[in-house]
Amino acid sequence: MNLAKLKQQMDLFPDDDNIYLLESITDSAGFFVNNSQLYYLAEDDSNYSYESIETDFLKLQSHIKIHSVTNSSTYRDGYYNSIVYLNSLEESNAESFIKLCIVHAVNQKELSFKDFFYSLISLFQLPSEQAYKNAIGLYGELKFMQYSKDTLNKDISNFWHARGSLSQYDFSNGEMGIEVKTTTTDTRDVSIKHNQIFENENCYLAVVDCSIIENGETIEDLIKKMEADKCGYNSINFSINLEKEKKRVSKRDLKELRFTTKSVKFFDTLKLNPFPVVPDNVNKLKYRLDLSDSKPLTQYEELKLLERF
Repeated sequence: MNLAKLKQQMDLFPDDDNIYLLESITDSAGFFVNNSQLYYLAEDDSNYSYESIETDFLKLQSHIKIHSVTNSSTYRDGYYNSIVYLNSLEESNAESFIKLCIVHAVNQKELSFKDFFYSLISLFQLPSEQAYKNAIGLYGELKFMQYSKDTLNKDISNFWHARGSLSQYDFSNGEMGIEVKTTTTDTRDVSIKHNQIFENENCYLAVVDCSIIENGETIEDLIKKMEADKCGYNSINFSINLEKEKKRVSKRDLKELRFTTKSVKFFDTLKLNPFPVVPDNVNKLKYRLDLSDSKPLTQYEELKLLERF
C-alpha cells in the first residue's frame, strides 16, 4: 500500500458526499475517500464523545456515526474515529501520514486514536521547538494576568496585546508597558531585546518563574479557570487574542504540558539597563540578562504600578 496507489484509486470515485473504501488495513481500520479527501477511519472502541479539531494539515472527528460505506459491506454501521488529510497529496508529508496510519491501525492498543492524532500534529503542524516556546510564553502571560487579578485585584487582560501585531509590549495602556518573560529553568536570566525594553522609561518587566512537572496545571486548565471567573477576563480584546495565541501552540502542548508557578516578580527597567549607551553602529541588540542580583518591586509597588492601568 503506497501513496501512488491510493491517489490512483481516489481518482476513480465521484465527489458525491459518499464514503468509499480505498484500502483496508485491518478489519476495523482503513483508508477511505470522501469528496476527494483522504480519510483514515477506525472503529471507535474507546467510546469517545464527539469532538472535532482542525489544523492546517489535519482534521480529527471522533465518535462519528457511519451508516454505510458505498463500495464495501465489510465495515458495519457504527461509530468511527477519523483523521482527514487536508493538504494536497503532492505535499511531502502525505507519504509519512499514510505510513504512520498503517502502523497505528496494526498497533491500536499501544496508542489511543486521539494520542495518535496529537502525535501527527507534533510532526506535521508546527516547528516543535517554536510551538513549545509559544506554549511556555502563553502560560506565563496568562499566569501573569491571573496573579494581577487574584493577588493585586487588577484585571489587566483588556490591555493584553492591545494593538495586535503592532504591540510593542505584552501589556500596554498607551503610556506605559509591561513585558512578560517566562522562565522554566533554575537560572535567573531572561532573553532581552534591548531597544524594546530600554528605549522607553515607562516600561516594566514581569518575570513568571515556572517549573514543568507531571502533576501541574495545563494551559487548558488555566484557561478554563479564567473563563469560569465571572468577574474578569471578559473583554473582546482578551477573547480574540486568546484564540490567536492558542493557534500558535500545538494542541498537544495545550492539553499535556503541565506547569507549576514558583513566583511572579516585577522589575523597573530603569534600574536594570546594562548598556546605558549603545553605539550607533549596533542594531537589534539581543542578549540574556541575569536578574539574580536585581531587586524586584515590593507587592505594594506592584499594586501602585497596576493602578496606573
